[in-house]
Amino acid sequence: MSAARRADGRTADELRPPTIELGLIDLADGSCRWSVGGTCAVASARGPALPRSAKREDPERLTVDVSCRLAEKFAARRPQRERALERALRDALAAACDRARYPRM
Repeated sequence: MSAARRADGRTADELRPPTIELGLIDLADGSCRWSVGGTCAVASARGPALPRSAKREDPERLTVDVSCRLAEKFAARRPQRERALERALRDALAAACDRARYPRM
């Protein structure tokens, strides 16, 4: 029995190939665009910098600040979705970093 093919010729368990471009934003310390199919995300890193929220700052630890801007097609409840995504990304990135190793001194 042969595997069913999608309209673009891929099998049901075959992923679209990703595309990654580095260094897109000149004013950032690092940036990239990640694309797969019709989905694209642009990310940049800047630092060191003051955190946007003083209440989250801890001079003994790295502060992770995240800012998200969804595409216009997600206009319905866009601010709420952006804030939820920012919280999730900030928590995941903070957990992945050795924050005590990079104090703000």
